[in-house]
Amino acid sequence: MAAIPPNFGGDRQFIAEPEDAGLPTAIGDLTALLLRNLHMQRVGAAGDDAVIARIDADAAIARRVLQATKVVLL
Repeated sequence: MAAIPPNFGGDRQFIAEPEDAGLPTAIGDLTALLLRNLHMQRVGAAGDDAVIARIDADAAIARRVLQATKVVLL
């Protein structure tokens, strides 16, 4: 399988030590995992434009959540 693209969480550096994670980091990691899963679903749905559109809509929401976790960390 090809590498997961950055816009689907492929560039996320996940927390190595759970005791060091705050809530924004934990939510960011979970959201990046969700985006990775959506990417795999999108690959599996190749050719089904309706399913891909729904996945892309959900991914857009997840990206906003991920962006919000980055803003909190600043």
